[in-house]
Amino acid sequence: DQQETNNSSNQRDFNSGGGSSTRFNIDDGGGGNINNMNADDTEMGQDCDHDDSDVDDYDDDIIAGWEQAYGFIDKLSLADCLRYLAILGNLPRSLVNLLLAILKKKFKADLPKDARTLLKTPTRVGLQIKPISGGEFWYLGVEKALQNYFRNVIPEEDFLAIQISINGLPLVKSSATQLWPILIKVENLHEAPVLLVGVFCEQAKPEHVEDYLGTTVSFSAKHGCLKCSYVGEYIQPENKVIFDSVNADLRTDAGFRERVDKDHHKDWRTPLEDFNNVDIVEDVIVADRLHLIDL
Repeated sequence: DQQETNNSSNQRDFNSGGGSSTRFNIDDGGGGNINNMNADDTEMGQDCDHDDSDVDDYDDDIIAGWEQAYGFIDKLSLADCLRYLAILGNLPRSLVNLLLAILKKKFKADLPKDARTLLKTPTRVGLQIKPISGGEFWYLGVEKALQNYFRNVIPEEDFLAIQISINGLPLVKSSATQLWPILIKVENLHEAPVLLVGVFCEQAKPEHVEDYLGTTVSFSAKHGCLKCSYVGEYIQPENKVIFDSVNADLRTDAGFRERVDKDHHKDWRTPLEDFNNVDIVEDVIVADRLHLIDL
């Protein structure tokens, strides 16, 4: 009698008001799993079933490009696929953790339990950030950045020509906080990506070049040309300094190191002066179209 009462109480009829009802038989003793579901009206389930004959011409185009679009997945492991999905979709950690739990429990997938392990999130980045004059600085280093890239890539060149790029960029319009990344590019390896070497963060540019390990000379308005000694002209209302002549003495590496132009050079040293084989005027690219023409 007690068993019949339990079985009877575990049966629920749900009437949708339209005349059809659905009955669920629930076995509480088995962990709350739904063992069977019977629906008097199966039209809703039938409407959700599709086969290849249902597609139209537009769907044909999508299906035809499916293999080409996702063919790269064949070369990836399951973990790599999930890592790609999480990064491309900018998925929150909680959602990635849920996805990992589903795959591990339902398919016994050999995957980590936490998104941070899957994405190989560094655990000591905060300890690598140090305060310097005017802000905070994270520095990986040129050697380490190159080692990380060439860990799985064999360089085709014995000699690497490195281009260093430095500039500031704001984070958001509502704040003065800005980033000053240090980027490098191996010029004679065209397939190599731009690599991040370091990042400075604060509400103003770095105060001291020795701390920042980057900039070479400081642009100083009318005396600011980095390639020649021509004195520029300040114009309004454009609020610009222009250099409308090329008839001036060229700057040299020796002149830079000796600080021959007091209106142009600053008293502090740049770390690049420690390299005897670097011509600070010729080897440092600063005359780009963006700053000379577009701004």
